[in-house]
Amino acid sequence: MVADLDGDGEQEILYPSYDGRLHAYWLDKSRRGAWPFDVPGSGIRFASEPVVADLDSDGKAEVLFTSWPQKGSGLVGQLHVLDWQGHQLYAVNLPAPGAGANWNGGLGAPTIANLDADADLEVVVGTSHSGAVAYDLPGSAGARVLWGTGRGNYGRTGLAPEPQPVLSLRSTRASQQVEPGTAASFTVEIGGFSGPVTLELGTVSGPAPLPGVSLTPASLTAPGQATVTMTDQHPPGPLQPGVVYSVPLTASGGGYTRTLTLRLIVGGSSSALPLLRR
Repeated sequence: MVADLDGDGEQEILYPSYDGRLHAYWLDKSRRGAWPFDVPGSGIRFASEPVVADLDSDGKAEVLFTSWPQKGSGLVGQLHVLDWQGHQLYAVNLPAPGAGANWNGGLGAPTIANLDADADLEVVVGTSHSGAVAYDLPGSAGARVLWGTGRGNYGRTGLAPEPQPVLSLRSTRASQQVEPGTAASFTVEIGGFSGPVTLELGTVSGPAPLPGVSLTPASLTAPGQATVTMTDQHPPGPLQPGVVYSVPLTASGGGYTRTLTLRLIVGGSSSALPLLRR
């Protein structure tokens, strides 16, 4: 299956293999974070086809799948939830097998859906020897389902549902270096959907004297741009060592909240390591 795990607009490829691992590959053929994920548990374990959703609406996806143990082992598989880098966030044992069976697990892909019409989603699992079971996904009211069931959709056509609009906040130059007593302007791009967005600056961190910080505008209709200006308060002249100031910028709109940290580097000196070749 394919889904954008890290929120960069590019799809990643995920698949379970018969060596007891769940794999994720980026399109540059790399594996990042902690991938591949080794299915935990005693004995031989296998992973089902995964499903993917941004459960907490932070712009990064979570990966959900089930596992099953070796047949006849007397063991049960689990429902696993991983972060986008392949670290396990949560795991819960599937139910004990029904009468006449001595193992239980989930071989097929789970399905993410809203079963009870409350704010949060649920995940449904078909097990080998205890029927269908469902689990709540707390805090998933604003989730974006990227690949919600086996083969992507109920038609099993291998296509994900149309992506839902989601707020984005970025700056191509989130860190800038200036001389003491001068200023830097940060152009921030707000997009992902069309609608009103409110911007707010947080508390500046760093040593005294703190820079002056301004934001224009404080609200806009996305997509659009805003400008944050940070003005250093040191007297002109050399400043060794340099200092770094950080200020968080928060954007809220469409039911989403995004935070971007902007950094001002004042003074200091540039240096480079020697180039070594073999």
